[in-house]
Amino acid sequence: MFHYQLKTFDPEINIAGVILNNIGGARHSRKAREAIETYTGTPVIGEVKRDELMKISMRHLGLIPVMEGRRKPDDFDQRISRIRDLILPGQPGPA
Repeated sequence: MFHYQLKTFDPEINIAGVILNNIGGARHSRKAREAIETYTGTPVIGEVKRDELMKISMRHLGLIPVMEGRRKPDDFDQRISRIRDLILPGQPGPA
């Protein structure tokens, strides 16, 4: 939805592709791809499956600070690495 709003707000913006996030399964992926590609003309170039390890705790008015959450600060580095591996499989990470 944000993608459509962005293109509608400023038609000069060139969005080369979209990466779907929090995809539950094949049907979810297919429906999201069809909707985005049909109504915006922008290709879906990848997707990140729903993963409980990637979930971020939230409270009513915003995110829970890492020190109050159930996870350790170094867990965020692991999550970023996981996202990189999902989007760029086989690519080495930063040295």
